[in-house]
Amino acid sequence: MTKDRDENTQEIIRVKDLFKCFWTGKVAHPALNGVNCAIRKGEFVVLAGRSGSGKSTLLSIMGGLELPDKGSVSICGKNVLQGSKDQRALFRLRHLGFIFQAFNLIQVLTARENIAYVCQLQGHSREACFRNADRWLHEVELSELGERRPDQLSGGEQQRVAVARALAMTPEIVLADEPTANLDSNTARNLIALMRRLNQQYGTTFVIASHDPVLIDSADRVIAMEDGRVIVDGEPVEPLPVDLAKICPSKPASLSQRLFPWRNRAENG
Repeated sequence: MTKDRDENTQEIIRVKDLFKCFWTGKVAHPALNGVNCAIRKGEFVVLAGRSGSGKSTLLSIMGGLELPDKGSVSICGKNVLQGSKDQRALFRLRHLGFIFQAFNLIQVLTARENIAYVCQLQGHSREACFRNADRWLHEVELSELGERRPDQLSGGEQQRVAVARALAMTPEIVLADEPTANLDSNTARNLIALMRRLNQQYGTTFVIASHDPVLIDSADRVIAMEDGRVIVDGEPVEPLPVDLAKICPSKPASLSQRLFPWRNRAENG
C-alpha cells in the first residue's frame, strides 16, 4: 500500500550536536563539527558533499557503527549511542537496514542466502526466511539469479541484492553509503528508481550519503555538508547563505548543480 507523505511527518531520527575527530599520531582531523539535523518518517534524504565533508561519518554514527566524541543520535526516541556494543548491534538488527558502496555480500553464499541471512539472525525459521528472500528477489527483479554467488553477478545485480537484504525485514530506516558509486550511469539510475519505488511503496525512510547528482536530484530533501558542518538543509532559497557564495555562484537548474558546480564545468569541457 502506497504511503501518504503528508501524514508521515513524525520525526524518526534526531541528530544533536555531533562532534567527531580522527587522529593521525598527535594531529587531529575534525570529521564532524557540531552537526544538528532531523529526519522525518518516510523521507528519502541525501547527505551530499564532496569527499571528506563528513557525510559518511555522520551516516556511520547514525547507525551506531561509530561513536562520536560528543553529541547524541535518537531513533524513534531512543538514544542509539548508549549501551554496550552488543546492545547497539541488536538495535541495528531489529530496526535498521544498511547498503554499502562495496556491497558487503557474503561471497560463499548465494544471492538468496545473503538476503535470508538477516532473517535467520533474527531467529526465524529457515523455511520462512527463504520464502521471504524469494519475495525480495522478485521485488528487485532478480528471481532468476537467486542461486548465483556474488562473483557470478554484475555490480548492479550485487547492489540490488544488497538493497533486498537491507529491506528484507522491513526496517524503519535504511542507511546507504554511496550506493551508486561503483555502478555505471544506467545501472545507477535503475538502482535509484528501485530505491524510490520501495521508499514510496513501503514507507521506509532512506538516508543516503552520496555525491551523485542524479541521486541528489531524486531526493525529497538534501542535507549538504562541507568540512563537517551542515551548510544546506533542504532546497536553498534566495538569498543564499554567505558561506555558500563560493560554491553556489549562480542559479542553475537543479539542486545538484548548486551544490556541485565543478561537476558542471567538467561536463561542459
